[in-house]
Amino acid sequence: MASAITNCYDVSNSLGPTSYRLNFIEQYDGGTLQLLGMHGTSATRAAAILESRVFRIAEPVGDKPFGYGYGGRGAYFWAYEQDEDYGWQLARSWWAFAHRKKDLYAGDADCSCAVLGVEISPPPEGKLLDATEQLFREALFQAMQNKKSNKQDLPEVTAVLIEEMEAANGDVFDVVKLHIATPPVVSDEYKTYAQIVSRASDAYLVKDTGLNLIGNIRIINR
Repeated sequence: MASAITNCYDVSNSLGPTSYRLNFIEQYDGGTLQLLGMHGTSATRAAAILESRVFRIAEPVGDKPFGYGYGGRGAYFWAYEQDEDYGWQLARSWWAFAHRKKDLYAGDADCSCAVLGVEISPPPEGKLLDATEQLFREALFQAMQNKKSNKQDLPEVTAVLIEEMEAANGDVFDVVKLHIATPPVVSDEYKTYAQIVSRASDAYLVKDTGLNLIGNIRIINR
């Protein structure tokens, strides 16, 4: 996978002085970039997505100004490249955590698990941020340290850092590739092989400006 590195920005912002480079993925094995992902949700919500062919982003509520995601508001997909089972297991594990631990599907007519597979078209140049790079991790380290943040602050600090990078870039990112904690095992669920081999996994955050890039939405049955 090839990455192009743009200019280096020195930014003084709400997180304190931070230096970083913006890294954009442009090619996959020398050819067209292919972004494949899985999304675990309730059967009710999956049916609505399949009917409308559109993912709906939840509005921020209460103490969740950036939504429930690790890097801010948007649609999240567990990344895979060749093995659908890997992405499917992560997506189902997320559904189990969201349903049984967080009760996120309360009120849905059918809370049973549905996993959607998608293909994400490559965004225009400069609109895909690779936040799995070491440089981003070090910028996040600086931000957390400057703010003297705790572990529970990590999602919000990550989202703010991405916003600061967008401001420095002069444009928003349509898609952000993130490295986030693999969903934990919850009661009455078995530990999947994806959870065994990956304490953290790659995921794609598709922001509202990039929802039109999501295609080939389909149910993945196992």
